[in-house]
Amino acid sequence: MLKTYMNSCLVLLLITVLLGSCIHQNADDNSIPVQSGKLPIDTVVIGKHTLMVYAIDQAVFDRYPTRPSDTSESHLLSKENNRVKRKGDTLVFNTANGHHVLFIDHNSEETTADYTFDGNFPTIQYWGAYVAYDESGDYILVSQQTGDTVHCWGPPAVAPDKKHIICGSMDLMAGFVDNGFQIFSLQNGKLKLEGQTELEGWGPGEIKWIDKHTILAEYIYLGANSNTESKYVQMRLQ
Repeated sequence: MLKTYMNSCLVLLLITVLLGSCIHQNADDNSIPVQSGKLPIDTVVIGKHTLMVYAIDQAVFDRYPTRPSDTSESHLLSKENNRVKRKGDTLVFNTANGHHVLFIDHNSEETTADYTFDGNFPTIQYWGAYVAYDESGDYILVSQQTGDTVHCWGPPAVAPDKKHIICGSMDLMAGFVDNGFQIFSLQNGKLKLEGQTELEGWGPGEIKWIDKHTILAEYIYLGANSNTESKYVQMRLQ
């Protein structure tokens, strides 16, 4: 009887260990699973990063938060406690080290540049601003600590570990701006470009970096009569 009892204890211990192992594995890898049997619709290589692209339902994309819909400059500036201000044609960024970064609108026969504040990205301690030129555009990130600026293709989606960001822009017809993705690494508060790639046949809209393996994106393409249409994709980091 003692032998039977000990055997039962050993079985219970083994089950406990196995369950604990499963829970630990799930905690370490909480990425969104790819549906079994689904084939990728594209492969995107950005520097050393390879992303396998899979179609998903919009409901999956909508499950995760988006940036606030009220993105008017006056509303965004009101949240900055005078760290970022507009003075007429000038945006003033007051950084932690005492520097003042100025973005000044230019409208002349030779050049046009109109700057618009796009808000705060607190997890990486950068501000963002759009700039519109005559027939193109740009996006600039400003370090809240040093005032260093980085030109990129669009607003950043930040990785959960805060060590990388992905930026994207879309231009399927005119070709005035880049159509694709960039990935930057973030080390000691400094952004470094790791790679960029132009896409063919589609371009990214809104981007969400969900976990260490998963980036979701709006997939914009040209439909009938060259009208833009959209669906949604999951990009799996390999």
